[in-house]
Amino acid sequence: WIICKDALNNTNSKHEIYQVDKTPPATTKTYGDPHYPAEIVNDQYPHWIANTTPITLTVDDAGPHKSGIKELNYRWVRVDDENCRSYETCQNYEQIIDKEYDKASPLLYGENSATFTFTIPEESCHLIEYYSVDNVNKAETPKRQCAFVDNTAPVPNKTVGNPKEVWNGKDAEFYNLTEFCQAPGNCWNVTTMTPITLDCSDPEPHPVDNSFVHFRVELDGDVDTQKYCDEFGGTVDQDGYCHVSEQNAPITMKFNETSEHNLAFYCQDALGNRGPVDDEKFKVRESAFNITIN
Repeated sequence: WIICKDALNNTNSKHEIYQVDKTPPATTKTYGDPHYPAEIVNDQYPHWIANTTPITLTVDDAGPHKSGIKELNYRWVRVDDENCRSYETCQNYEQIIDKEYDKASPLLYGENSATFTFTIPEESCHLIEYYSVDNVNKAETPKRQCAFVDNTAPVPNKTVGNPKEVWNGKDAEFYNLTEFCQAPGNCWNVTTMTPITLDCSDPEPHPVDNSFVHFRVELDGDVDTQKYCDEFGGTVDQDGYCHVSEQNAPITMKFNETSEHNLAFYCQDALGNRGPVDDEKFKVRESAFNITIN
């Protein structure tokens, strides 16, 4: 209450109530898709994201007397890889960060809660820092997390076991292989007992690994993927490729028929980075054939 009185004893009063906001805002961070592992636990490293992964900061003006959000501050910088492998190392990062915070205040001013989303375009290990300020300038303690950004696709690696020999493709009936078989490793004579291993190599510098094989089989020029896919419990997509989701690479298969086959496959890592297609032709002969030994 405020009461004013003059010399003649005339009085006037005014009653105002003020809320005191002593609690700083609270900001949380979440990764959208793709990310790995599927369930992100803040203190269990490492974490991987892609350059398309949305990083969402959600801020709430905590406490019983909310003054509203004035601004949200965030920044990300490249740091050494060990910060992305250890939660403690990330939290104890002590080098000087000369990058200014970006401010999302035009989106947030006066609101009691809000969200803001950004992405990190470049590969490597990154330190993410963020904090919010309310309208009475209460600032929360800056928070930080580290994550690998991996945009590099895995490389397919096909190994043809024995028995095998190079096929020149000249007796092909269902494919025109005059030029295709001239490239080393493109064409093979094999049998129904020849193991063929499809593997993936996720290259450095920050491989998420956990790659899956997608393969496509043709028999005499026609797609024949389904029965091979069933052997691995996979699913065939609209492009005729079998997605082997029950196990990570490698997988090993054998052809069931004596005839001509095309076997194409590619690898996709846990972030959805898709590698190039490995495409080879096979002449599957009887259970034995003559192999020339030099």
